Amino acid sequence: MKHIVFVSGGGRLGNQLLNAANFTAFAKEYKQTLAVTNLAIVRYLHYFKYDVSILNHNKKSFRSQCLRILLSLVSHDNKTFVHFYNFSNSFLHCLAHILYNNQSIVLGKKRKVYKRIKAKVIDNTQLNSDQVLTAFNEKSKTFVSGWPMRCWDLIDKHKEYVVSKLQFKETYTNLSDKFIEKIRIERKYELLIGVLIRQGDYKEWAEGKFYFQDTQYIQWIEEIKMHFFDKKIAFILTSDQPKNENEFATIPNLFWSRGTRHIQDEPVVSMLDLSHCDYILSPPSTFSAWASFIGNSKIIPLTDKNQKIDFQSALSGSLNELRNHHYFGLAVN
Repeated sequence: MKHIVFVSGGGRLGNQLLNAANFTAFAKEYKQTLAVTNLAIVRYLHYFKYDVSILNHNKKSFRSQCLRILLSLVSHDNKTFVHFYNFSNSFLHCLAHILYNNQSIVLGKKRKVYKRIKAKVIDNTQLNSDQVLTAFNEKSKTFVSGWPMRCWDLIDKHKEYVVSKLQFKETYTNLSDKFIEKIRIERKYELLIGVLIRQGDYKEWAEGKFYFQDTQYIQWIEEIKMHFFDKKIAFILTSDQPKNENEFATIPNLFWSRGTRHIQDEPVVSMLDLSHCDYILSPPSTFSAWASFIGNSKIIPLTDKNQKIDFQSALSGSLNELRNHHYFGLAVN
């Protein structure tokens, strides 16, 4: 059996989840011939119910175990983690040239972050393509980096398995379940609308097209209130930036997720809260995409400050539908 070690892929939690989902589906499909380890997800292992770095085997080698422990120890300090992660990434790819029957591969374009890596470059990130599968089978062990790692057809085929494998710990699911139960059952709200206020690096990403001011989000919420005037509706808000809640005081049925930046609980709590909503208002984002995927929530893409909210154009919880959307695909693909 060949062994694939995914060393490095870009992005934060949402992007790492999509990489992990694709690798998990890939590992399920090829479990008879390929053993798969995902070291790129190690920074977030403490969020998960299961060890999602060991996907379809029990090859817990001493080297791998030591690296996983070290990555976990430094994961809570961002600067230290980035430096150590970049070093370990380069080190493992260098090691592939020393160890017998090992190889180093970068899938996709050789981005700036991989410039120091000596590796075979394959301009293809489709894991189950003939080209990539042939490359994986050339050596006993392959250390691979790249972004994004994808096999969309296998995601659809193995969705139930992927969702069960990538479950968050009960510490987080219980927090979210109780929060939503209080709103939906105890307070008897008929409809929950999740809102992801994504700002931060969105001032630069895609030339700032999907960066919206708080006032714009409030305007969209007011529009939805008018649309569902005959229903008891609640809004679940979360943001990647600290917020002054008083600025949102005009919205009576508003609840801040505990995972939002100014409350400073773990972001997976916000992801879970959004997954419980009937609809999620969001600019293109892997964060809301994952919430939709695990909760089957419908997404209303926010793509232009002048747009009107159209519930007829809401997207389902299918990652394939999201990736094929003209704008949401910019984040998910």
